[in-house]
Amino acid sequence: IRQVGEHNVLMTAFAAVFDAQSGILHYANAGQNFPYVIKLDGRILGEASIIAASGNPLGDRNIAVEIRRGSLQLRPGDLFLCFTDGVVERANPSGKLFGDRRLRNALLGQPLPDGDALVRLRDLLVHTLAEYGEGAIADDDITFVLCQYDPPDVPHTRTSRRGAA
Repeated sequence: IRQVGEHNVLMTAFAAVFDAQSGILHYANAGQNFPYVIKLDGRILGEASIIAASGNPLGDRNIAVEIRRGSLQLRPGDLFLCFTDGVVERANPSGKLFGDRRLRNALLGQPLPDGDALVRLRDLLVHTLAEYGEGAIADDDITFVLCQYDPPDVPHTRTSRRGAA
């Protein structure tokens, strides 16, 4: 990506490695949107926090490469969400962006009683973004990853078929 023709080509990246035994998420961010960790309140999505690790996008010859790394401990039931800028920059016909606040509000209060709920949550986000755009073609990709931590050794959090969507 550093030597692509005469023009600067920029790319953001977020990488994560999750240790399912310990519940520790190791991550690195190079200019990508801040992912969320959303706490489960009973079986309902509650408080959302961001993983505030910024870094520079990759590919600009004039900026030093700076990739922020870190680790965090997930609790059983926590939902991890990472997404591309096309999610929060989805515009409606008048040009107003969807934004972080609308994204968080779409998630908060949603039920997660079982693994199928992640698929329903994914579908809800896709529908909400499409509805916000009022049929207009998106200017950018709309990509996100949802993962819920469901350790096998914690019986009170076990539900059938939890995982990722």
